[in-house]
Amino acid sequence: MKIIWRLFVLSIVALVIAGCSENKERRVVLGSAVGSGDPVTRPIREAFSVLVGEGLEVRDARVIRNDSGIMELNVRLYNNSKVTKRFQYKVDWFDEKGALIPSKASVWKPKSVTGKSPLALREVAPNKDASDYIMVTRKVD
Repeated sequence: MKIIWRLFVLSIVALVIAGCSENKERRVVLGSAVGSGDPVTRPIREAFSVLVGEGLEVRDARVIRNDSGIMELNVRLYNNSKVTKRFQYKVDWFDEKGALIPSKASVWKPKSVTGKSPLALREVAPNKDASDYIMVTRKVD
């Protein structure tokens, strides 16, 4: 009976911790099979992730303007899983009016990160007109 009670308390603590660990950078969108899953099952998956580890987590996303006045995106991810995660990502850049800036660099790029490891990604905007971005990931089939 004590074991069941301890598991119950541990589960509640894991749910509380998982609820506090939310991706605050909304412009970096992790695909459902890459990140923590859909919103309906996310609390359960995040609680499981705290105990076992699953998916990628956005640790930080920063944008700077380089010496040429062009935006650079630096994203730090962490693979909470014990297995290698393979995925693709792309970054779309937008001007100050919110219009997409066409770029040959805005294509799906393959990437992988080993289990329990960090990963840093760096992308550069196509020109000085870029003022915003969105980074999207998807699972590799």
